Amino acid sequence: MYAEPPYICVGSINMYRPVVLLSFFLLSVTSACQYNSQIKCELTNGTVVFLDSSSFCCDGQVLLKYLDGKQQCCCQDSIATEKQEVYDPEQHICCNGRKFPRQNTLGQQQACCESKVFVLTRSNLCCVPQPYEDHPTAVLYNSYVGENDTCCGNVKYDKNTKICCTDTSYNYTLYDNDPNKICCGRKYIPHATHVCKMNQKTGQATSMLKFISSCGNTDIDNRKDLCCNGHPHLNVVPISSYSCCGNGTYNINIHSCCNNAHAIPKNMECCGSNPNGYNSRTHRCCNGVSLEISRDSDQCCGGGIIDLETQNCCNGQTYDKSTFKICRDSNNRCSAARITDECCGWEALDHTSVCCKAGTNYDYQYFQTQKERSSQNKCCASYSKSSTEAKPYSDQTEECQRGLKPNVTKKLNQLRCGSTYYDQNTDLCCFNILYINATLHGQMCCQHNVFNPATQSCCKDNRVYNSTSCPRFCKSRQYSPVSQICCGGHVHANLPGRKCCGKQTFDPREQRCCGSKAVNKPKKCRKPNHPICKWLCEQDEKKIRRNIRTGKIDICKTNGYVARIGQKNNIRQVTRIQLEGGGFRLYNHNQNPFKVKKLFHHTCVCDKEPREEVRRKIVVITDKSIRDIKVELTDSDYILPYTNKVRKTLMKHWKERCATPTSLVTADVVDEIFDFIKVKLDKQRIARFYE
Repeated sequence: MYAEPPYICVGSINMYRPVVLLSFFLLSVTSACQYNSQIKCELTNGTVVFLDSSSFCCDGQVLLKYLDGKQQCCCQDSIATEKQEVYDPEQHICCNGRKFPRQNTLGQQQACCESKVFVLTRSNLCCVPQPYEDHPTAVLYNSYVGENDTCCGNVKYDKNTKICCTDTSYNYTLYDNDPNKICCGRKYIPHATHVCKMNQKTGQATSMLKFISSCGNTDIDNRKDLCCNGHPHLNVVPISSYSCCGNGTYNINIHSCCNNAHAIPKNMECCGSNPNGYNSRTHRCCNGVSLEISRDSDQCCGGGIIDLETQNCCNGQTYDKSTFKICRDSNNRCSAARITDECCGWEALDHTSVCCKAGTNYDYQYFQTQKERSSQNKCCASYSKSSTEAKPYSDQTEECQRGLKPNVTKKLNQLRCGSTYYDQNTDLCCFNILYINATLHGQMCCQHNVFNPATQSCCKDNRVYNSTSCPRFCKSRQYSPVSQICCGGHVHANLPGRKCCGKQTFDPREQRCCGSKAVNKPKKCRKPNHPICKWLCEQDEKKIRRNIRTGKIDICKTNGYVARIGQKNNIRQVTRIQLEGGGFRLYNHNQNPFKVKKLFHHTCVCDKEPREEVRRKIVVITDKSIRDIKVELTDSDYILPYTNKVRKTLMKHWKERCATPTSLVTADVVDEIFDFIKVKLDKQRIARFYE
């Protein structure tokens, strides 16, 4: 029955967005009456009558707002000087004092555009500025009205190509639509470089550059100005070197800020309001005053300096250490006592009293209780910190039974297990755990447990097993040495004549164990006939890791190369360290780049029991570059076996110890050989290499 928003629109204010449409019922076109606020009515005969809430005045008559269930309204203009008419809002509309039928002769709905009436169709558009009472300039458009047309004040525009910006005074401006701009009051600003803010004084939206901000009553440029607690500082250049300290600025490169109040030279420390600070090596700050010292042991005591080697300080007072001692508690309360006195908390102990400690080891308080006998030298206090109930006693003849109410009893000639007395002829105490009648049954302690040696055993892990011998483990798996054999952490059946070879077993009558592999006779094992093989076999990995941790091996070198050893058959007695690839890639030591293909199948067999192969990488730690064809490593360089534990130790201590952590270099393989290096080892096992 009522009009849709596209037909009549009223401009509304928004700081950031264009105006939007409001329904036409904001105008006097709806069925609801707008009665005036008159309380009396002058009739046509000049008589004045008073109105109640159910009546209204129209054209010199007093009428009821509702008559026979139907509403009555008065049609008048805003000034109410023209002729007034009574109308039924269901049948008529009132357009600025003129009454029109709600439907025309064709049955079409009609609406007001100020004093004009028009048919509610998409071909008509009424644009009314807001507030329309102050701007009686509504415009009715009844031709060339597009589907996307709307109003900017009383002007029609296409919202797909234009945008309407308005301020709080209902002033409107049309702009061409730009996705990179936004409305800011009547202005259309680029949002990439500007911001829109509300001016608190004028109540209007104001645009400013993004690097402009307010500081007190002043706008500042954030690129070169600073705002410190509402105080602007202009042209602070270079601004990256300055910061605020209280209401002022300071150069962060040469000064530091004290308590957000004032700046001092950077090599100084804060001391009260002293603008120059103080040097902690030559001065002490005592109660906000910088005082010069003559010894490192000089410290503040109140407002002065004392020598802590010969003096003590308590509550700002100085005491000579040869005469007085200082008693303190956990709350740093203190008092001075003679050197021969004992302390009880923060007070000196009276020789007629004993010192009591009520509470637990973590929450307690000290107090004194008067002795009843001179032989009493201890205090039996409560577990409750707030309790002062305590009993003095002599630890030679008595003992304390602590509780909420402490009790002192005579000492008995018995042993105690924890806080319980026991008879060692019948009972057994294992780490303060009492086992009744355990001794009678022939049991013994196994750490906190008990066991019977006749049927059980107590093993190294302090566990009790129901057998007379302790079990054997192969890594974490239990096995029987009678029927099984453990080889390199793997359990096998203990067949007659078979022995371990690495993780497997072999028959010595038909096979040989070469390193960790069994080969059929008459094949022979290759020997560690190269110095690098012999050296690798002699290395103690635990000792190497310990030397890395203690710094005996200086790992802070420029380069760390991961390489494999190999042998070229047509070159005699030449061991090569071949870098695995041509294009070097640097990896940070805290990453995991160590996935290198097994390229060299030359194996160093270590001649020890159990025999094992050394087919592993090595780490060359040096300040030299092994990219060069000729390389000479000296006594200051290191070659270490490359194992998982050595790698972890290197990575950890590179990160903690070295200013610039060394990186490990690995690469993919190419066919050509880069380096041939002979090895010579001296007695200290330091590798010296030459071509």
